Amino acid sequence: MNKLLALIILIALVFSCQSNNNKSNKVIPTAKKPHLVGLTLAPSKIISEQNVPLDGVSIPIYNHNGKKVEQMEMLSLMVTGKYAIEFYMDSNREIKLISLREGTKEEVKSNEKELVPNELVGSKAWSFEVKDLEAKSYSLKKLKGKVIVMNHWFVECKPCIMEMPELNRLVQKYENHEVVFIGVSRSSKKDIESFLETNIFNYSIIPDAKHVSDSFQVSNFPTNIVIDKEGEIAYYNTGLNTQTIRHIDETIQSILN
Repeated sequence: MNKLLALIILIALVFSCQSNNNKSNKVIPTAKKPHLVGLTLAPSKIISEQNVPLDGVSIPIYNHNGKKVEQMEMLSLMVTGKYAIEFYMDSNREIKLISLREGTKEEVKSNEKELVPNELVGSKAWSFEVKDLEAKSYSLKKLKGKVIVMNHWFVECKPCIMEMPELNRLVQKYENHEVVFIGVSRSSKKDIESFLETNIFNYSIIPDAKHVSDSFQVSNFPTNIVIDKEGEIAYYNTGLNTQTIRHIDETIQSILN
């Protein structure tokens, strides 16, 4: 999750370097943007110098229509790849506001670039033997001959929660195929059961499975892995990305075909 927030700030820095150098001292017109009154667009140097929290509380966040939003909604908009993030500062050069705007054609096209294959793709998956919330057993050995779709997550991970509806749709799409969906969580059984009272995640959930995530070299969340019928890693991606679900789907199809 922290990697995603850091990536968002990095994107903002790149954008600032490219287009804000000549605008940083210009007051933004506020006739249609009252929330920006008295603020100026912060240059990349200011953004990099300040530890800017993206929680939506410490510093307010506004969407492209000028409506105040929370962190979760901001992340939901960012992951579509259709928006850019901008930081605004006051006369003391202190960042006071974060705002989204519709991305240019070039920015949207850049966000749609293919994900770079992880170096683990093509290697043998690590052996595992686990039990889900209903005490059903799963192991790499027992699942040979099936496609394994593995999602590494935990209940406090907001980006993990954001991708769950799309992951659930994949489960539904392949319910009549030899595909097994496993949600590997570092959270306790108690915390997961409480989480599932208000959230839907149709994977077979494995609680207290930090050791499995560690064996698959997972250090950031969410991480999605697809293992082919012979036990080799066919797909491995960390973080929330607009292309993740499509790539998981394409990988499953390529294995089944």
